[in-house]
Amino acid sequence: MTSYKHACAGIHVTGSSAAEVKRCICQTGWKMSLGSTVYRALFRRTSTFALTIVVGAVVFERAFDQGADALYEHINRGKLWNHIKHKYEQSDE
Repeated sequence: MTSYKHACAGIHVTGSSAAEVKRCICQTGWKMSLGSTVYRALFRRTSTFALTIVVGAVVFERAFDQGADALYEHINRGKLWNHIKHKYEQSDE
């Protein structure tokens, strides 16, 4: 008697062929995990892996920069020029 284990699902089926194991998994509605989906979409090929790293770095840099600016503005509220310039500007009216 042969025992098969499907690599992704971790299901043991005894006495069946590998094709029957695959069909069984597909019929039960088993879905791939998030990790394997991300791997297949982004990290499987070197070109998509490099592109993922570059895009991730750009997005992280923008988010970090905006977050740091917002925190700085919050901590220094009322001390920065754009917060107090209305007190010192003269209107021409």
